[in-house]
Amino acid sequence: NLPKMERRKPRLTTLVNDEENLIAAAKGGAAEIYWTAETYAPARPQQDWPALFAKAAKLDVELVPALPRIFHEGETAHWQAQLALWRQAGAKACLAPTLNALGLLHEAGWQGHIYGGSGMNILNSQAAAALAAWGVDRVCLSPELNLTQLQSLGPLPLEKEFQVHGALALMISEYCPLGALCGGKTAENACARPCMHQGHFGLLDRKDYYFPCRVDQNCRLHLFNAKTLCLFEDMTALRQAGVDAFLLDLRLTEPEESRALLRLYQRTLAGESDASLQAVCSRLVGNGYTKGHLYRGV
Repeated sequence: NLPKMERRKPRLTTLVNDEENLIAAAKGGAAEIYWTAETYAPARPQQDWPALFAKAAKLDVELVPALPRIFHEGETAHWQAQLALWRQAGAKACLAPTLNALGLLHEAGWQGHIYGGSGMNILNSQAAAALAAWGVDRVCLSPELNLTQLQSLGPLPLEKEFQVHGALALMISEYCPLGALCGGKTAENACARPCMHQGHFGLLDRKDYYFPCRVDQNCRLHLFNAKTLCLFEDMTALRQAGVDAFLLDLRLTEPEESRALLRLYQRTLAGESDASLQAVCSRLVGNGYTKGHLYRGV
C-alpha cells in the first residue's frame, strides 16, 4: 500500500467529465482533477485511459478517476476491470463517492490513495474517523453542514474537502422522464435516445425555476439544483474552519467559464480580496446563485 498521505497546503480540486474541461481546469490552476465515471449525453465515455493520463501529466495535474455513485451488483466485474485499467494507466488515487464504491475498491485490492465523495454523507468526526480506519485519505464533507458545524469538527485523521462551487446534484433516477415523454419508451419499445441529439434538458417547477437534467451512458437521469452553489465570498471562513481542499464541480460549466472560475477562486485562496474580484464573480455566476446550507443549515 502507499504510505499515508501527508497533509498539504489548501488547494483547489475539480470535478469534470470531458476533456475540454480537463484542459480548462488544468490551465485554471486546479491541483487535482476528478474524472467522473458518469458521462452525460451526447458525449461518449472515455476509453483511451493511457492517453488521458498522459495528457494530464503533460498539463502537470493529477488525474483522479471517480467511480459512479450508483452501480448494480451485475456491474461489479465491469468496474473492477476499469480499476485495473486505471492502475495500468498510472492512477495513484481513486474517488469513491459512496460506501458501496469504497467496498468495491477494497474487494478489488486497490493499492492507491482513496478519496471519499460527498455521497459518504460525513457529518461528524466519528464518521470521518471510521472512514480513515478504512483507508480513506480525504473526504468531501456533506454539503448539508453549516459553517458552525464545519468549525466544530476540529482536526480529523484525514483531509477535509468541501464543495464551494458548481451544480449541486439533487437526485439520480433509474426512471428517465425524457425517454418516456420524448423518446417513445414503453414496456414494448426501446427509447429513441433524444438526449443524444437534442441538446440539454431541464425540469421547470411551478415557480419557474429551471432544474438542469443530464442523462448518463446507463440512461440514468441526473437532476441538479436550479441555482449554482457559489461560496466565493466565504473562502476565508472555510479555510479558518480547516478545509484543506475546495471542490468546484464543473460538469455543467463551459470550458472558458471553468478556467475563469478557477482563476478567481485561486486568487481568493491566495488571500486576495477586493471589489474587482467580486465584480468578476458576479459576471460569471450572475444573481442566480446559492450558498447552500452554509449559513441557514438544513
